[in-house]
Amino acid sequence: MTARRCSTCTLNWVNSQEYARCPRCEEPTSVIKEEIPMTPGHSRLIAKRCRFERFYEAHEDERERKGAPSPEELGQQQAFALVRGWHEVRVKLQ
Repeated sequence: MTARRCSTCTLNWVNSQEYARCPRCEEPTSVIKEEIPMTPGHSRLIAKRCRFERFYEAHEDERERKGAPSPEELGQQQAFALVRGWHEVRVKLQ
């Protein structure tokens, strides 16, 4: 069998032109003979995860650059608002 190996992260991708560049680190891959690659399904899954991680990192960098609150901060603000709202309802019902 042959595989496409990334020299940077040493993952053995399926020997397909789709993996000429490593989806994980975007470095060129080379064909290696007598190596066992990931299965095609596993290669697609790992590639999708890698693309998502790069997208999310870019999204978070942009959010931080704009000074927008993090998802955790938004969740905390929403939780405090709910607690405050329920407290006000409880006070009115007494």
